[in-house]
Amino acid sequence: MSEINTDNSFSKNERICSALQISELFSKGKCITKKPIKLIYLQKPSVDNDATVKVLISVPKKKLHKAVDRNRVKRLIRECYRLNKSKLHQKIDCNCQVLLAFIYTENQVYKYAAIYDAINDLFNRLPIKHEESNI
Repeated sequence: MSEINTDNSFSKNERICSALQISELFSKGKCITKKPIKLIYLQKPSVDNDATVKVLISVPKKKLHKAVDRNRVKRLIRECYRLNKSKLHQKIDCNCQVLLAFIYTENQVYKYAAIYDAINDLFNRLPIKHEESNI
């Protein structure tokens, strides 16, 4: 089982790269919204040698037409997640894995403070359940 990564990095194993995990997240996941971000989350049993929290960041081309704007928003979301992930790791039990998808929903680029507040609020509202083993 992997250790909880509490440092302020955002490594490759913390990102959702598997098409199976992405489809599972969008089909079974639940959603909470705080303007300008929608968070889709799914809690499932942990898989060995895998990160406790895995993240996907999406900024639709339909909302922000310029690649420069999309890349800026993705950078801002990554940075806000990286700074707030310690709060999330405190809520999570080591026996489960949480998949998160951050989806930007607005037609304009918001400032860093607005995105930071939205992600902070979403993490506070995230209903993580502690699973108890009956073995």
